[in-house]
Amino acid sequence: MKQIISALFLCMLLSAVPGLQAQNIQLHYDFGRSLYDKDLQGRPLLTSTVEKFHPDTWGSTYFFVDMDYTSEGVAAAYWEIAREVKFWKGPFSAHLEYNGGLSKGMSYKNAYLAGATYTFNNASFSKGFTLTAMYKYIQKHSSPNNFQLTGTWYVNFCRNLLTFSGFADWWREETMLDLIKEVHKVEGIERIRLGSLEPGIITEEFAKELSEMPKVCPHFHLSLQSGCDATLKRMNRKYTSGEYYDRCQILRKYFDHPALTTDVIVGFPGETEEEFEASYAFVDRVDFYETHIFKYSKREGTKAAVMDGQIDEKIKGERSARMIALGERKKKAYEDSFIGKEVEVLFEERAQIEGKAVMTGHTKEYMKIALETEKNISNCIVKVRIENHSQIIR
Repeated sequence: MKQIISALFLCMLLSAVPGLQAQNIQLHYDFGRSLYDKDLQGRPLLTSTVEKFHPDTWGSTYFFVDMDYTSEGVAAAYWEIAREVKFWKGPFSAHLEYNGGLSKGMSYKNAYLAGATYTFNNASFSKGFTLTAMYKYIQKHSSPNNFQLTGTWYVNFCRNLLTFSGFADWWREETMLDLIKEVHKVEGIERIRLGSLEPGIITEEFAKELSEMPKVCPHFHLSLQSGCDATLKRMNRKYTSGEYYDRCQILRKYFDHPALTTDVIVGFPGETEEEFEASYAFVDRVDFYETHIFKYSKREGTKAAVMDGQIDEKIKGERSARMIALGERKKKAYEDSFIGKEVEVLFEERAQIEGKAVMTGHTKEYMKIALETEKNISNCIVKVRIENHSQIIR
C-alpha cells in the first residue's frame, strides 16, 4: 500500500537559554485562519506550550504539553514525554517516548515509540542537533505498526542570550484514505460508498482526495444526534454544531450536490423547547437528503438514563413528528432537483410497480430508481434520465 510521509514542523521559537536544564512556558498566535481560506472557523487562535528538559546520570527526560484555545476556551491538549537512556560514552542513546492528547473535535490515539538517538553538540555547546529513528505503535489504529524519524536542533547567538531551536517529525502511517485509494485501484469495483463517518474525519485534504476518485459515491452519512450545542455537550459529543456545519460545507465544496444524511435524537434528557428549536433550525439549515429521527429511550447503565430532566413521551412524539416532517420535505426537494437529469443507476432487483415490470437500483447518491423494462439488468450500471418524480422510489 502506498505510504504517506507526513512532516510537521512543530516548534520554531526564540527563547532565553538558562543552561542544559531548561523549562519554559510559551504562548503562540495562530496566523493560519488569516493565511489559508481553507481553514475552519473553529481553528484555534492561541496555543500555549509548557516544556521541560532535565538531564541526569542515566540520560535525560523531556516533555511538552500544548493546549489550543478558541473563543470558547480550551479546544485540545496534546503532549509528548521522551526518555533518553545513556550510561555509556559515545553519541548514541536509547530512546523511549509516549504521545497522547484530548480534544473536543477529534480523538488522539495513544502512540508508543522506541528507538535510538544520535546526538551532536559542538565543543562550546553553541549549536547541535539530534536524529532519532523509532518504531511507532499507534493504539487502536487500523495500521498500528509504523515508523518515525525525529530531528531537533538549536543554535545559540547574541552571546548565548538567545537560541533558535525546533524539531520536525516525519512518520509513516497508513490511513483510511490510503485504504480507500487501494480499494479504488481494484478492477471490478465500480462504487465505493462510505458509511457512518465521524465529522472530525472530514478535512480539506480528505474531501479533495476523495473527490478525485471517480468510484467514490457523493453520499456521506455524518452522525449529528442534535443541532443544539448544549444538548451535544450533555451527550458528550466531541464537536459543536458549527464544526459539524463546516464539515458539511467542505464536502459540498469538493462534490457536486452530494447527498448528506444523518441521525437525530429528539427528547434527550434536559432538552428544553428552546434546545429542540435550535436543533430543528440547524437541521433545516444544513439541508440533509435524509434525516433518520429517533426518540430518546432509556438504556439501563448509561449516564443519560439517570440524568435529570427526562422528557415526557408525548413531547418526544410531537418533536419527532415535526422533525420527520422536516426531513420528508428536505428529501423531496433534494430528489426533485434531479428531475430532468441523467444519472447512473446500479440496478439490483426486479419489482412490480402498479402492475408494471421494473428493475430497481440506486444512484451514486443512493436514491432508489425504477426503470420499466423486461430485461434483467441486475448488477449493471445504466444511465437513466429521470423524467418525473414517479421514477424515484421512496
